[in-house]
Amino acid sequence: MGRRLLCVVLCVFSLTAVSTEVAVATPRQDAYYEVWCQLGDADPILVKVVDANAIQEEKDPGGKDTATDQYNVHNPQGWVCWEVGPISPSPDRV
Repeated sequence: MGRRLLCVVLCVFSLTAVSTEVAVATPRQDAYYEVWCQLGDADPILVKVVDANAIQEEKDPGGKDTATDQYNVHNPQGWVCWEVGPISPSPDRV
């Protein structure tokens, strides 16, 4: 069981690193939110970038913000995640 869990954790971290590099390297032309997560006292990491329309704060239950809240309640590893944004694209990227 311990080896299987270690394998899953390593796979998630490797996929997160690759997807984060791609997300940061790909300039967005629309408003977006960044989803950051932190485990304990470790440095926060950027885990995904989502379209601003995916965050539906006016809707309860809503979109990605509700999913992030549910993740925080139910994840057994102790990760805490939050959204940052909306972030508008910089003028030089448009």
